[in-house]
Amino acid sequence: MVLPALRPAVLAATFSLASLAASAQTFGEFIKKPELPLTFLGVDFSATKYYGPPLTVDQGEMKEQFTKINELLERESNKYDLDKALRRTGPTKYAIYVAEASNKQIDPGTIIVPGGTPPRKGFTTQNVQDIVSRYTYPAGSTGVGLAFVVENINKLSEEETYWAVFVDMSTKQVLLAEQITGAGAGFGFRNHWASPLNGGIKSMKAHYGQWKKEYAKK
Repeated sequence: MVLPALRPAVLAATFSLASLAASAQTFGEFIKKPELPLTFLGVDFSATKYYGPPLTVDQGEMKEQFTKINELLERESNKYDLDKALRRTGPTKYAIYVAEASNKQIDPGTIIVPGGTPPRKGFTTQNVQDIVSRYTYPAGSTGVGLAFVVENINKLSEEETYWAVFVDMSTKQVLLAEQITGAGAGFGFRNHWASPLNGGIKSMKAHYGQWKKEYAKK
Protein backbone atom coordinates (compact mmCIF):
# COMPACT_ATOMS: atom_id res chain seq x y z
CA MET A 1 0.00 0.00 0.00
CA VAL A 2 1.31 3.45 -0.88
CA LEU A 3 -0.04 6.33 1.12
CA PRO A 4 -0.62 9.63 -0.71
CA ALA A 5 1.95 12.38 -0.43
CA LEU A 6 1.25 15.58 1.42
CA ARG A 7 0.95 18.83 -0.49
CA PRO A 8 4.30 20.40 -1.41
CA ALA A 9 3.62 23.27 1.00
CA VAL A 10 3.80 20.74 3.83
CA LEU A 11 7.18 19.27 2.81
CA ALA A 12 5.81 16.40 0.77
CA ALA A 13 6.95 12.90 1.62
CA THR A 14 5.79 9.64 0.11
CA PHE A 15 5.16 6.53 2.20
CA SER A 16 5.58 2.93 1.20
CA LEU A 17 4.22 0.50 3.78
CA ALA A 18 6.43 -2.48 4.54
CA SER A 19 5.26 -3.72 7.91
CA LEU A 20 5.78 -7.10 9.50
CA ALA A 21 2.27 -8.50 9.62
CA ALA A 22 2.81 -10.61 12.73
CA SER A 23 3.60 -7.47 14.73
CA ALA A 24 0.71 -5.34 13.52
CA GLN A 25 -1.33 -5.99 16.67
CA THR A 26 1.52 -4.77 18.87
CA PHE A 27 1.79 -1.59 16.81
CA GLY A 28 -1.96 -1.35 17.21
CA GLU A 29 -1.48 -1.26 20.98
CA PHE A 30 0.91 1.64 20.55
CA ILE A 31 -1.67 3.47 18.47
CA LYS A 32 -4.54 2.72 20.84
CA LYS A 33 -2.67 3.76 23.97
CA PRO A 34 -1.19 7.26 23.66
CA GLU A 35 0.19 6.93 27.18
CA LEU A 36 2.67 4.25 26.07
CA PRO A 37 6.16 5.79 26.12
CA LEU A 38 8.06 6.61 22.95
CA THR A 39 11.84 6.87 22.77
CA PHE A 40 13.51 8.45 19.75
CA LEU A 41 16.64 6.44 19.00
CA GLY A 42 18.07 8.83 16.44
CA VAL A 43 18.90 8.82 12.74
CA ASP A 44 20.98 5.84 11.62
CA PHE A 45 23.24 6.46 8.63
CA SER A 46 25.28 3.27 8.99
CA ALA A 47 23.89 1.79 5.75
CA THR A 48 23.49 5.08 3.85
CA LYS A 49 24.73 5.54 0.31
CA TYR A 50 25.19 9.04 -1.12
CA TYR A 51 24.65 9.60 -4.85
CA GLY A 52 25.79 12.69 -6.72
CA PRO A 53 28.36 15.42 -6.14
CA PRO A 54 29.15 16.02 -2.44
CA LEU A 55 29.94 19.67 -3.26
CA THR A 56 31.81 21.28 -0.35
CA VAL A 57 31.49 18.31 2.03
CA ASP A 58 34.05 15.52 1.85
CA GLN A 59 33.55 11.99 3.13
CA GLY A 60 34.94 12.61 6.58
CA GLU A 61 32.95 15.80 7.02
CA MET A 62 29.80 14.04 5.87
CA LYS A 63 30.09 11.62 8.78
CA GLU A 64 30.36 14.61 11.12
CA GLN A 65 27.26 16.15 9.53
CA PHE A 66 25.30 13.00 10.33
CA THR A 67 26.00 13.62 14.02
CA LYS A 68 24.89 17.24 13.65
CA ILE A 69 21.59 16.10 12.12
CA ASN A 70 20.93 13.92 15.16
CA GLU A 71 21.79 16.75 17.52
CA LEU A 72 19.48 19.08 15.59
CA LEU A 73 16.46 16.78 15.91
CA GLU A 74 16.92 16.57 19.66
CA ARG A 75 17.73 20.23 20.22
CA GLU A 76 14.82 21.44 18.07
CA SER A 77 12.30 18.82 19.21
CA ASN A 78 9.55 21.45 19.14
CA LYS A 79 10.07 21.72 15.38
CA TYR A 80 10.63 18.01 14.74
CA ASP A 81 7.61 17.31 16.92
CA LEU A 82 7.15 13.58 17.47
CA ASP A 83 4.75 14.07 20.39
CA LYS A 84 2.16 15.75 18.18
CA ALA A 85 2.80 13.55 15.17
CA LEU A 86 2.29 10.32 17.14
CA ARG A 87 -0.31 11.64 19.62
CA ARG A 88 1.74 10.90 22.75
CA THR A 89 0.40 12.16 26.08
CA GLY A 90 3.86 12.09 27.65
CA PRO A 91 7.03 13.69 26.30
CA THR A 92 9.13 11.65 23.90
CA LYS A 93 12.40 10.51 25.42
CA TYR A 94 15.58 10.99 23.42
CA ALA A 95 18.35 8.40 23.19
CA ILE A 96 20.09 9.47 19.98
CA TYR A 97 23.28 7.87 21.25
CA VAL A 98 21.75 4.55 20.17
CA ALA A 99 21.90 5.44 16.47
CA GLU A 100 25.09 7.43 16.98
CA ALA A 101 26.85 4.31 18.25
CA SER A 102 25.92 2.67 14.95
CA ASN A 103 27.05 5.74 12.99
CA LYS A 104 30.48 5.65 14.62
CA GLN A 105 31.13 2.37 12.78
CA ILE A 106 30.76 4.05 9.38
CA ASP A 107 33.76 3.84 7.07
CA PRO A 108 33.72 7.31 5.41
CA GLY A 109 35.22 5.81 2.27
CA THR A 110 32.07 3.78 1.62
CA ILE A 111 29.48 6.57 1.87
CA ILE A 112 29.81 8.29 -1.51
CA VAL A 113 28.94 6.12 -4.51
CA PRO A 114 31.01 6.56 -7.72
CA GLY A 115 29.38 8.71 -10.38
CA GLY A 116 27.10 6.94 -12.83
CA THR A 117 26.10 4.23 -10.36
CA PRO A 118 22.30 3.81 -10.22
CA PRO A 119 20.66 3.95 -6.78
CA ARG A 120 20.50 0.52 -5.19
CA LYS A 121 17.26 -1.38 -4.87
CA GLY A 122 16.14 -4.20 -2.65
CA PHE A 123 16.69 -2.61 0.77
CA THR A 124 14.05 -4.45 2.81
CA THR A 125 12.53 -4.81 6.25
CA GLN A 126 15.05 -7.58 6.88
CA ASN A 127 17.87 -5.08 6.40
CA VAL A 128 16.10 -2.79 8.85
CA GLN A 129 15.60 -5.61 11.36
CA ASP A 130 19.28 -6.54 11.13
CA ILE A 131 20.30 -2.96 11.88
CA VAL A 132 18.04 -2.37 14.90
CA SER A 133 18.78 -5.81 16.36
CA ARG A 134 22.38 -4.68 16.87
CA TYR A 135 21.38 -1.67 18.94
CA THR A 136 22.20 -1.34 22.62
CA TYR A 137 18.97 0.02 24.04
CA PRO A 138 18.72 2.07 27.24
CA ALA A 139 18.88 -0.13 30.36
CA GLY A 140 15.44 -1.24 31.50
CA SER A 141 13.83 0.06 28.32
CA THR A 142 10.08 -0.25 27.98
CA GLY A 143 7.69 0.91 25.32
CA VAL A 144 8.42 1.66 21.71
CA GLY A 145 11.58 3.05 20.14
CA LEU A 146 11.59 4.98 16.87
CA ALA A 147 14.64 5.17 14.62
CA PHE A 148 15.06 6.74 11.21
CA VAL A 149 17.26 4.41 9.14
CA VAL A 150 18.52 6.29 6.09
CA GLU A 151 18.84 4.18 2.96
CA ASN A 152 19.87 6.64 0.23
CA ILE A 153 20.70 10.32 -0.13
CA ASN A 154 20.45 11.31 -3.79
CA LYS A 155 21.78 14.76 -4.58
CA LEU A 156 21.00 14.27 -8.27
CA SER A 157 17.25 13.92 -7.65
CA GLU A 158 17.30 15.91 -4.37
CA GLU A 159 15.68 13.00 -2.54
CA GLU A 160 16.36 11.20 0.70
CA THR A 161 14.94 7.72 1.27
CA TYR A 162 14.73 6.39 4.80
CA TRP A 163 12.71 4.12 7.05
CA ALA A 164 10.69 5.17 10.08
CA VAL A 165 11.19 2.08 12.23
CA PHE A 166 9.08 1.37 15.31
CA VAL A 167 10.72 -1.16 17.60
CA ASP A 168 9.66 -3.08 20.69
CA MET A 169 12.70 -2.19 22.78
CA SER A 170 12.29 -5.17 25.09
CA THR A 171 12.54 -7.69 22.23
CA LYS A 172 14.35 -5.63 19.54
CA GLN A 173 11.63 -6.68 17.10
CA VAL A 174 10.40 -4.31 14.42
CA LEU A 175 6.72 -3.52 14.90
CA LEU A 176 6.32 -1.39 11.80
CA ALA A 177 8.66 0.01 9.15
CA GLU A 178 7.61 2.77 6.77
CA GLN A 179 9.80 3.66 3.82
CA ILE A 180 9.67 7.42 3.25
CA THR A 181 11.07 9.55 0.44
CA GLY A 182 11.30 13.29 0.92
CA ALA A 183 12.87 16.26 -0.85
CA GLY A 184 15.98 18.00 0.41
CA ALA A 185 15.62 21.71 1.19
CA GLY A 186 17.54 24.46 2.94
CA PHE A 187 21.12 25.72 3.08
CA GLY A 188 24.00 23.60 4.29
CA PHE A 189 24.31 19.82 4.35
CA ARG A 190 22.79 19.43 7.82
CA ASN A 191 19.67 21.51 7.19
CA HIS A 192 19.24 20.27 3.63
CA TRP A 193 19.06 16.60 4.61
CA ALA A 194 17.27 17.12 7.94
CA SER A 195 14.39 18.68 6.01
CA PRO A 196 13.10 15.35 4.57
CA LEU A 197 13.03 13.97 8.12
CA ASN A 198 10.78 16.82 9.19
CA GLY A 199 8.63 16.19 6.14
CA GLY A 200 8.28 12.56 7.19
CA ILE A 201 7.27 13.52 10.72
CA LYS A 202 4.58 15.79 9.31
CA SER A 203 3.43 12.99 7.01
CA MET A 204 3.17 10.61 9.96
CA LYS A 205 1.00 13.17 11.70
CA ALA A 206 -1.22 13.49 8.62
CA HIS A 207 -1.55 9.71 8.22
CA TYR A 208 -2.01 8.88 11.90
CA GLY A 209 -5.76 8.59 11.47
CA GLN A 210 -5.26 6.03 8.71
CA TRP A 211 -2.88 4.06 10.94
CA LYS A 212 -5.43 4.14 13.73
CA LYS A 213 -8.15 2.93 11.41
CA GLU A 214 -5.98 0.11 10.08
CA TYR A 215 -4.16 -1.10 13.21
CA ALA A 216 -6.03 -0.02 16.33
CA LYS A 217 -9.00 -2.25 15.53
CA LYS A 218 -6.81 -5.37 15.42
